[in-house]
Amino acid sequence: MDDRWCILRTGGARTLPLATALTAAGFDAWTPTKMVKRRVCRTRKAKEAQPAAIMPTFVFVRARHLPDLLRILCLPSNPYPSFSLFRYLGDVVRVRDSEVERLRVVERRALPRAQRRTYQPGAAVRLAEGPYAGMPGVVQSSNGRRTMIAFGGWMTIEIETSTLPPDAVEQMQPTTGAAALAA
Repeated sequence: MDDRWCILRTGGARTLPLATALTAAGFDAWTPTKMVKRRVCRTRKAKEAQPAAIMPTFVFVRARHLPDLLRILCLPSNPYPSFSLFRYLGDVVRVRDSEVERLRVVERRALPRAQRRTYQPGAAVRLAEGPYAGMPGVVQSSNGRRTMIAFGGWMTIEIETSTLPPDAVEQMQPTTGAAALAA
């Protein structure tokens, strides 16, 4: 499976509509978003929080959809908000999942407190990056903002929960070993 992304460029106001339209059409499309409260004009009342693009003008689409995107661009009437493919030296730019992961961390940090992930004490963890990469650990506590992880009972670290990818944590309760003791 191709883990690369193509980058689409569009107008700032068209970023979210383009990502939404492509996703609805079956494309694997994504743009980093955050919830923003805006003031009603000339009043102090704030509107309900609405999604806003963290990186206006950029939408990421899986590279496997590139032939379909090229076909869409050749249509006389584009059914989607207008866009172009990001190119460098005449070739379409493709970025890896690992390069987009930093944007996903920024997006997770921007989540409202009520929507942040928390992990159950005793859940098994294996970090993929940083100084503790590859080490098995156990969640001791998690409040959505910070997560305490114990490594073998001899070392405990506190990390920002948003930097912990969801696939690094097994949510099942262990029955034996250090994980069971922590639970």
